Amino acid sequence: MIEPDGNFTVNSPYLRANFDISHFEILGLPMSETIPLMVPQTAHTHVKDQRGVHPNFEFLIPGEGEFDYVTYLQTMSKYGYQGFVTVEVSMMVQRRANYDPLLAATQSYYTLSQAFVAANIQRWEKKSENRKHYQKEWIDEVFNIGNKKGINAMTISDLTGIPRPTVIRKL
Repeated sequence: MIEPDGNFTVNSPYLRANFDISHFEILGLPMSETIPLMVPQTAHTHVKDQRGVHPNFEFLIPGEGEFDYVTYLQTMSKYGYQGFVTVEVSMMVQRRANYDPLLAATQSYYTLSQAFVAANIQRWEKKSENRKHYQKEWIDEVFNIGNKKGINAMTISDLTGIPRPTVIRKL
């Protein structure tokens, strides 16, 4: 329930939020205020860059804007978030004439992986043979798509290190 003073309460353990920080950012609400309020109610979070303030704003691919992913990750961790951090590519981006999903995924992975390193937060790794098999298939598919688009494997590896799906890390 959202109260008239802006506070909200959730009186059920079965109702949780998908916390999209960018929607708070375009309203001019700083993460230092929104994260402590939202983390206790958050089941999932996703990120994207943004520029401007409502009504004059646009959503961007991670790395295109000035969103501080390092502070975001550190603050989410500080307030106890332990779920997945995923990337959302907005329809604003997908409608671009030159939109390339492979490049968007590659740039997103690179941006967030660098932020995890700078934030000194270890990314979650599930150890299993199935994951190794899945990862190899995914890497092969990324390279195949890249080759079809004229992007060579060296470029993909240079940008990402080891390409992976857009689920970046479980805190």
